[in-house]
Amino acid sequence: MDTMNSQDQIRQLLLSHDSITLGQMEGIRLMNRIDRKFMTNLSILPKILKATIPLYYVQEVHGKRISPYETIYFDTDELTMYTLHHNSRRNRQKVRMRSYVDSDLSFLEVKKKDPKGKTDKVRIKINAHRNELMSDDKTSRFVAKETPYHSSALKPQLENDFSRITLVNKEMTERLTIDFHIRFCNCKTHIKESADKLVIIEIKSDGDADSPILSILSELRIRPVSISKYCLGTVLTNPNAKHNQFKRKLVFINKLTNACL
Repeated sequence: MDTMNSQDQIRQLLLSHDSITLGQMEGIRLMNRIDRKFMTNLSILPKILKATIPLYYVQEVHGKRISPYETIYFDTDELTMYTLHHNSRRNRQKVRMRSYVDSDLSFLEVKKKDPKGKTDKVRIKINAHRNELMSDDKTSRFVAKETPYHSSALKPQLENDFSRITLVNKEMTERLTIDFHIRFCNCKTHIKESADKLVIIEIKSDGDADSPILSILSELRIRPVSISKYCLGTVLTNPNAKHNQFKRKLVFINKLTNACL
């Protein structure tokens, strides 16, 4: 099945889902949240969506059920945040500018992982251009509060855009994002790479609730694999970045995206 056929089928299957609005999504509170990531080939996505029709709502924004996202990751010239992730340091941060294209909204976000492995995200709404962002007073105060870095030390390192589907189970105890058509452009090397056949599924669920999607993924033999888009994009577009610890995952991703499924 080629990408165009998959895309058409994906859109048709999403029309069969009941929809949920952003306002309704804001009412979902996962108090005992567990996050999991999975990866698969784009050709499998229609099977996943078909199985979720009676079980999940699809988020609809301005009449669209597939939303374009744009991200710019910031790091030091030495790629300190990338290296900490590569070296499996638990206490680390990622700093990114996330733009929700359909909503014309942009946020500066800090994702933090604590020594116990718990992930948290904080963000502020922004209007500044990426090249002016770290010199903005509001941004500087936010970065100083939420990270150990000075904003002047952080530079744009990687651009990333992708399409996203967001599903919420009918019990409102779980939401999942499905990202595909993933592309990268390195701000330093100017190398561009795409992962058009890769699908990244991230599940955020209440730890005390049953998860319908886990059963669906298990039946399709889709297993959990964790690697961030920032790390994946950096490895693909920066030959000088340290990547020893990611080699096995990159081999798996390469086999996955090149598989005849």
